[in-house]
Amino acid sequence: MTTEFNIFPIFDQRAPGVWDDLWRVKSEAWLSVYKRWPDAEDKAKIFDIYDKESRAKTNAFAFGAYAKGKLIGYIRGICKGNDVLVHDLYVLPRFHRQRVGKRLMYATECTFKTTHRYVKLTAMETSDPFYIKQGFSSPTGGGRYIKKIKMYGIYKTVPIFKYSAQTWAECSEFAAKYNITLNRDDVDKLHAPLFIYRGDNDAIEGIAVIKPGKNDAQIAANSPWVKKQTTRAAEQYLQHRAQQNNR
Repeated sequence: MTTEFNIFPIFDQRAPGVWDDLWRVKSEAWLSVYKRWPDAEDKAKIFDIYDKESRAKTNAFAFGAYAKGKLIGYIRGICKGNDVLVHDLYVLPRFHRQRVGKRLMYATECTFKTTHRYVKLTAMETSDPFYIKQGFSSPTGGGRYIKKIKMYGIYKTVPIFKYSAQTWAECSEFAAKYNITLNRDDVDKLHAPLFIYRGDNDAIEGIAVIKPGKNDAQIAANSPWVKKQTTRAAEQYLQHRAQQNNR
């Protein structure tokens, strides 16, 4: 039976409860692969890596797949140069073959298609069928995979985890037209949610700004359709955030 689930960005990987959720999923995946639960030493080593990456000055990102408000899978990594480096992609074993991993990867590609060229990752070779099916190749073998991000055909509202120089300039110019003031630190340091809509020519056509500590969004769009899309993304995220905070 197929499970209904939604994909949401995890803007602040250091927020309370995020590590616990990710660790729960990763532990079950670990058990499935290694036939044992990770011990305290394993957990300490993995947390140390996670802690450094989640504090990285580079563009750290994460998406979670949620069914009935509970995390069932996630993707996480950083961006460096032209590359999106995926460090984790895990789905609870009982939700395999339900397109969870595919949708997590798709969300990542949509988000970075205008700013980065390749997705790269290292995985166990038992995962080879999954990654080959998703369009990856492994030219050097050894469980190393690479995929060129399509520069066409993916247009939707996407989150901004950290401004690039180009995206900051674009967002600032667009927001100013609608009398919305942006603060770069809100996103880069405080991890406040921000969504943008890119049109067919990759220009920003809509923006949804959620200020730190606020539970509503400022919306600006150049058409009713785009306004509907950006508003829906912000409202769905805010509902999800409230649900997570009330657990």
